[in-house]
Amino acid sequence: MIQAAQTTKPEQTKPQSKKTEPLKPWQKIKPEDFRAATTPEGMVKEGPGKYAGYDYDAAALQSELAKLPNGLSTDQLYNQLIYYLAENYKPIVDKLDHFDTSFEIRNKTPDDLRVHAPDAKKLNVAILLDASGSMAGKIDGKTKMEQAKEAIGRFASQLPDGTTVSLRVYGHKGTNQAKDKAMSCKSSEVVYPSGAYDATRFQQALGRFRPAGWTPLAKAIRDAQSDLVANNGPNTENIVYIVSDGIETCGGDPVAAAQSLHQSNIHAVVNIIGFDVDNAGQKALQAVADAGGGEFSTAQDQQELEMYLEQQYTQMWLAWTNWGNTNWIDVNNQYNAKWQRLQLIAGFSGSQFANKLQTERQHLESALSFLDRKNKLQDGQYSDLSSKISDRYNALEAYRQQRYDELDQILTEKRDKLQAFIEQKQQEMQKKYE
Repeated sequence: MIQAAQTTKPEQTKPQSKKTEPLKPWQKIKPEDFRAATTPEGMVKEGPGKYAGYDYDAAALQSELAKLPNGLSTDQLYNQLIYYLAENYKPIVDKLDHFDTSFEIRNKTPDDLRVHAPDAKKLNVAILLDASGSMAGKIDGKTKMEQAKEAIGRFASQLPDGTTVSLRVYGHKGTNQAKDKAMSCKSSEVVYPSGAYDATRFQQALGRFRPAGWTPLAKAIRDAQSDLVANNGPNTENIVYIVSDGIETCGGDPVAAAQSLHQSNIHAVVNIIGFDVDNAGQKALQAVADAGGGEFSTAQDQQELEMYLEQQYTQMWLAWTNWGNTNWIDVNNQYNAKWQRLQLIAGFSGSQFANKLQTERQHLESALSFLDRKNKLQDGQYSDLSSKISDRYNALEAYRQQRYDELDQILTEKRDKLQAFIEQKQQEMQKKYE
């Protein structure tokens, strides 16, 4: 049985609809029904005219004007001219309406300074002091522990107002003999809880312990997180200072502990001062400081230890100086860039606004001359229309100047206010670290 060939109808597709452009103002109304705006706020909204901007065509315009009936009033003629030649000010006005007048402090303290950033409102310091038996060793007739206590006491007393500080000791229990290792390696104690510095209580805390056992450095670093968390908050910079004369002796991993603390949600920086440490110890402590995002320094005696701690203030002072100078200049650069953009949009000469004003006036005056040549004007109308064109130009020019002046004043005031804040903050913080 032979089957009939099957035929299929071609698939029908819907015709694609053309995207329609929005009607221009002159397309929404007949020329004879158009009424020109009388205020600058209205004038900047009524364009573009049929032959405005890139659509300007002198021949086509003159053809339209030649068809106008004789005997039209001055207002009717003026409405016709604006209908055809009003420039499009709306994009320029939109730029002015949404002009960004904001300034910001964009430059922070360089990370490699490893000191608290100048944008921080609060400094939170945890001091960890090695109290292992080796700190009983003497330098120039005084134990390393005595020298460290004196240097730390002086450092804490010079911390800026508003700083919270804690003091933790580790390895201060038992002895450095094998029989006491388990006890000593568990010893990590806050002797001055995190809070404002009080000279009497801090000195009493320093006197509560003596060098004794092993060195549980990793445990002390882990425990320091709880000391800092107690006073952590928005815009808080957390810094750990460790004074130690040796490496971990309790089997812990101080590198991992420092890295964990630095990468935690409090982002603490771990600085280590190696006090009379041999070369191997220096390398080990350097690795801990690197993992903690901080710095490692060595001190061979009390004088060098105190010098290091003093340098922390010098670094902070320099950081604030650099912060202030850099940001003051940067704010000025931001102002210059915004002022130049304002000039480009609405400046007196050569700006987008000024150019449109000039173009519109020239086209209107040219069209008026054409009407005069074609005898479309009655007695006195040339002068009256010329005055209306001048009045429109002057009204829009005054509007341009007003918008420019308003934004220029805002930019200047905001720049001056932020620069004054930067100077005040710089001087305030420099004074704390002098």
